[in-house]
Amino acid sequence: MYQYTPLLNKNYPTLPEIKTAIQQAEATIEAGRDQRPLMAILHRMSTANPRLQGLITTRKIALRGYKYVIIGDDMNKAEEVQKRLAKAIDMLLSKTIDAQLFGSFIVQLNWELSPDNYFRPKILKDFLPFETGISTDNILYKAITGDNGKLTKEIIDGNFGEYIYAKSDLQIIGGVMRSLIYHEFLRDATVQEWWNYNKKLKGLIQAKADDGQKADASEALDSFLKNNYAVTDKDVEFLVNDLTSAKSLDSFRLFIELLNNEISIAILGQANVNDLPDNGGSRAALQVQELIRKDILYSDMLFTKKIINEQLLVYDYRRNVDKNASESPFLFDFVYDDNSEVETQARIIEIAIQNGIPLIKEEVYKNLGLTMPNEDDELLEVVKSGNSYF
Repeated sequence: MYQYTPLLNKNYPTLPEIKTAIQQAEATIEAGRDQRPLMAILHRMSTANPRLQGLITTRKIALRGYKYVIIGDDMNKAEEVQKRLAKAIDMLLSKTIDAQLFGSFIVQLNWELSPDNYFRPKILKDFLPFETGISTDNILYKAITGDNGKLTKEIIDGNFGEYIYAKSDLQIIGGVMRSLIYHEFLRDATVQEWWNYNKKLKGLIQAKADDGQKADASEALDSFLKNNYAVTDKDVEFLVNDLTSAKSLDSFRLFIELLNNEISIAILGQANVNDLPDNGGSRAALQVQELIRKDILYSDMLFTKKIINEQLLVYDYRRNVDKNASESPFLFDFVYDDNSEVETQARIIEIAIQNGIPLIKEEVYKNLGLTMPNEDDELLEVVKSGNSYF
């Protein structure tokens, strides 16, 4: 596995090392283009900062919190497909977000024949960010590190069936995390400086004594630190001098809060609730923040649906039904309303009616969230036009 040397003995690289890593990632092929150092730094950021790790986890959990369904003309077979692909789908619900966060993701599959005579996907390898890369012509490749540390590139784009993969819509090396690299460097450096500052707040102990008593004063101070007591002459005096002002502490706190808020906005689309205005309008601000966050979640859902429908479901159909198929008759979709699931249920009912499947009227109304009418209720007239009702 690739190891970025500057990170072997510390959490973060220095500022010059970050700049060099960015230059390597954006260099031409002739100049030795290598994205591994930059991606190793971004990966370390996602694990070294608990807050950032929590934000990423929150975004992934938000996507996994939705139920999903696979539908098709034959709902029995659709249910079989869903069961067959459940583990792979659960993994992709978290993994697809890495494409937006880091710029790309790759998962290698191995299709194994099960006792029921169906091929099921097994996750063979989940590639880390520094094990992938994007070429100058926007082609996704697998970054292989040899024993000598040399980079070898294996093209993934177009490798149908063996890999699930995607690139960020942003089309920049490093994705969203790339935009946070200096924020995270400054945050970490500020926290360390704040820690040093707090140590200085304890002050410097100064002993005041005559020339003949300085040696005794020094021994007494050493005894104070080791034993919490000392015997001194009445003319020996100890003073604690402030090296820093406690009032300056606010600058550290405010700067770190600013960096944390910008990191939160980049990952979740919103800052902390504590960042809301003090002079009113906080409810409106909360509503705006929630809308932005939902927009990002909806974008993640669309992105994930596209990957599962255009890759995983097609791979499954080729393996188990038609090896020459270019698409699958089954469709993955999220259940957007956990309470009613109206849209999904309506589509299932429509397919059932079209295929002559008998349905229990009471269950149909219940699944659509509607009240079953009584004989004396006034009903709307339903007119069929073509293949639709209105």
